[in-house]
Amino acid sequence: MHLVEQAIKEYSEDQQVEFDTEPVKTTVTRIKEGFKIEKADEFNRPEERFMVRFVKAFYNYLLAEAPPSDEKDFMPSERYYGIIANMLQQTWFFYHQRHPEWFVIEKVKQWHKLAL
Repeated sequence: MHLVEQAIKEYSEDQQVEFDTEPVKTTVTRIKEGFKIEKADEFNRPEERFMVRFVKAFYNYLLAEAPPSDEKDFMPSERYYGIIANMLQQTWFFYHQRHPEWFVIEKVKQWHKLAL
């Protein structure tokens, strides 16, 4: 989990421009003078956005590595959403840690639903 935490933290810090411009199809390239930003005339579809893809991949990873234990493991998805939300909160993905846990979990659910 520590490696996943470090990876998401480093990626979000190193790709700040991508996160800030993600709704619109955008290409950022490094040039000698700095950066060149090119925007397309269309929006990214929800399933193309980074957080939707990340949550889907992380959820699938948790499902494969920590599958529901038995019939008594009612709604394991809630556990997975909580783990993903906690990881995002701990890595300061939202630029602060003031959001209540339920809010972050709902964001994770929203992103996961878009991926399905």
